[in-house]
Amino acid sequence: VLMTDVLEHIEDDVNSVQVAMSLLQKNGIFVATVPAHQWLYSRRDAHHQHFRRYAKKDFSRLFQFPGVEVEYLGFYNSLLFPPAAIVRMASKLFGRDAQPGDLQVPFGLLNKTLTGIFSLERKLLGRVPLPTGLSLITVVRRTGEVSACRAQAAA
Repeated sequence: VLMTDVLEHIEDDVNSVQVAMSLLQKNGIFVATVPAHQWLYSRRDAHHQHFRRYAKKDFSRLFQFPGVEVEYLGFYNSLLFPPAAIVRMASKLFGRDAQPGDLQVPFGLLNKTLTGIFSLERKLLGRVPLPTGLSLITVVRRTGEVSACRAQAAA
């Protein structure tokens, strides 16, 4: 099961993870990504109907139930985190928080440079623990029986 930037859009993320895990066969893999750091939450998140951004410990808690094993959980988009966080915080501080629809592709050379920096991380991810980042990623394995009692009650 693959959920890339999905869970932040779902109010009951705990139940959604349990349902996803219950869909897997034994030894099946669940991969998810989410935006990190609630303090980065902005009007752009609200515009995209995000309920939240995640702290690493809160994201980890979604997978703490019997029948699952977290194989990897960590940050990514770390190399671009410092400039992105500075821009986000400065825009909040000076009242110029992101407006809906303000995303633009940077001019060619800058876009190529940013793409190259982001691409470097694929060599680091899973090998070197990254201290922080704009996003979190996890790889979780179903190891046994997963209780779907909450999922069945909600269905």
